[in-house]
Amino acid sequence: MSFLKAMQYGQVIENPATYKNLQNSINLLVALLSIGGQVLHSYGFTVNLSEAHAVTIATALAVSFCALNALFTVITSDDMGIKIRAAQPSPSQVMAEQLPRLIKALELMLAQPPAFPAPVTEVKVAVQTAPDVAAQKAQDPAAAAATGGGAA
Repeated sequence: MSFLKAMQYGQVIENPATYKNLQNSINLLVALLSIGGQVLHSYGFTVNLSEAHAVTIATALAVSFCALNALFTVITSDDMGIKIRAAQPSPSQVMAEQLPRLIKALELMLAQPPAFPAPVTEVKVAVQTAPDVAAQKAQDPAAAAATGGGAA
C-alpha cells in the first residue's frame, strides 16, 4: 500500500500492530531520554553544549517525535485520515448529461396540449320557495323535525 493511500480516510496499512508497537517504542524512548538526562545531570554529568544548542536539539527531537506519532496514529487507524473529495463534474458536463432529458420532456409537453376544463357558460340556480318547503315537510315529517321545523 502506498504512503498516500495509507493517509486517506478509511484506509489502514496491512500490519498496524507493527506500527503501533513502533509508536509506543518511540514514546518510551522520548520518556527515557528526558528522564535519563535529568538523572545524569543530578549525578553531576554535564554535556558540553550551550543552552541554545540544547534547546534547538530538544525542539527538533520533540517535533520529529510528535510528527511520527501523528503519522503512525493516522496510518494505523481507519477512523482518521485525509478525506479526499470526489471530483465534481463541471457545469458543462452536467448540462451535456441533462440536456437530452430536458429536450425529451419538452417534446412530450408540446406534443400533448394541456387539457383545460371547458369554460363555464351557463349557471343553473335552484331556488326553493316557501310553499315548496312546506310541501316537503308535509311529505317527510322526520326530515322536518331534523331541520327544526314542526308539522305544518
